[in-house]
Amino acid sequence: SQKRLDFVICHPVSLELVAVIELDDASHDLGADADFRRDEMLTSAGYHVLRWDARRMPSIEEIASTFADTVKMTDPAT
Repeated sequence: SQKRLDFVICHPVSLELVAVIELDDASHDLGADADFRRDEMLTSAGYHVLRWDARRMPSIEEIASTFADTVKMTDPAT
């Protein structure tokens, strides 16, 4: 109940959800336990969770690199 995600990444063909992006701002400092539980829930459901500190936004290259290192998308046609 009342769980929110900042962004989801879906496979471009199948639209299957493959990863969740969470941008942590100052409010996450107080809610670290809730973040941990949400990450556990998503991970146990088979989703990758990528987190960044929103106070220091990552570059496009950093996002792409982290995503490529973490998420291995496969072609659903194979």
